[in-house]
Amino acid sequence: MTKYLMRGPKIDSEDLPSRAVDGSPTRALTVSRWRVLLWLAAIFVLLGGAFAWWQRPLGNGTILKRSALQQLPEGHLFYPGAVVLGTGGRDYEWGIWGSNPAISGYLLGANASPREIEAFYDRELTARGWEISNTAIVVGTNEISGAAWRRDQLAIQLAILRPNDPQNPPEINAYSAPYRIDLVADRPTK
Repeated sequence: MTKYLMRGPKIDSEDLPSRAVDGSPTRALTVSRWRVLLWLAAIFVLLGGAFAWWQRPLGNGTILKRSALQQLPEGHLFYPGAVVLGTGGRDYEWGIWGSNPAISGYLLGANASPREIEAFYDRELTARGWEISNTAIVVGTNEISGAAWRRDQLAIQLAILRPNDPQNPPEINAYSAPYRIDLVADRPTK
């Protein structure tokens, strides 16, 4: 038997608590590591469940799928004669930084003035019960102007793109007023 001498009384190596029943010190450490990992996994699952509950959809009709947005009449409201050049969007998703609403959008090209396009959407959406949104519109560097409308938990965002801007896809340069229209499902703002 090896004796370990430390400051204090002599300790026999067999008296150390890290020994397993079969006498191997690594087995005892392995068992305790597995216990720690199981506890950590249980805590992770509980915290993940709590986070998922906190981020859950409100159950008040919020649209969670892009495909559901595309079924709405406003999901295909385009300026007369406009050509669809691209589509985009996503389903509702949540993560550690919060939630992202479902979005369905289109990139369109039209041979009209930006004012005519904005007036068309304002007229059509107002007639369908939409109101101009008081949310600030952030216009990107490749956009001339933007507008937004709200109804219940939905928002429509219009962005008139700057023709011949290098940030835009080249196919939109054939139109005098390229624009993007997005239908967004969001939680209520009231």
